[in-house]
Amino acid sequence: MQRCAHHLDRWGGHDMAAGLTLHRDALDEFTRALTEEINAVHPAADLVRTLRYDCVATLDELTVGAVEELAAMGPFGAGNPSIRLRLDGLTIAETPRQVGREGKHLQLRFRGHGRYIKSIAWRWGEHSANLAAGMPVDVLAKPTLSHWGGSTTVELELQDLRVQQPTA
Repeated sequence: MQRCAHHLDRWGGHDMAAGLTLHRDALDEFTRALTEEINAVHPAADLVRTLRYDCVATLDELTVGAVEELAAMGPFGAGNPSIRLRLDGLTIAETPRQVGREGKHLQLRFRGHGRYIKSIAWRWGEHSANLAAGMPVDVLAKPTLSHWGGSTTVELELQDLRVQQPTA
């Protein structure tokens, strides 16, 4: 940011966030300059989105007790990221539902090995048209506990989803 400051009216921040103000006419030149600076400092491999997960799990393993044990590894934050699990071979059990203001979020229910689990995907509402009941998927998710009506259940906070491609 400092090397591109001449394009900005003002800016500031810290290691984890930054804010800036610039004139609309300077946006394209600022974007070009910032992209050049980032590319000069970081190898291309650093700029490819990668997904990290802690382990592969099954729905059978996601008991309330197991999720409570995982939660005990907190507090989670920048130096200790939340637990993320990979769950393979699930099926979207019913039509995904857009929820929240203006349908910005997506509620899904998955089935695997005879069990079902509810999931929420924050800011995934626009993906609803591409997902349907019966689709086989692999999922990256944070396990969470839901306390409702006097009972506790395991749910997933969806991080990513891959539709399984049919094998030839």
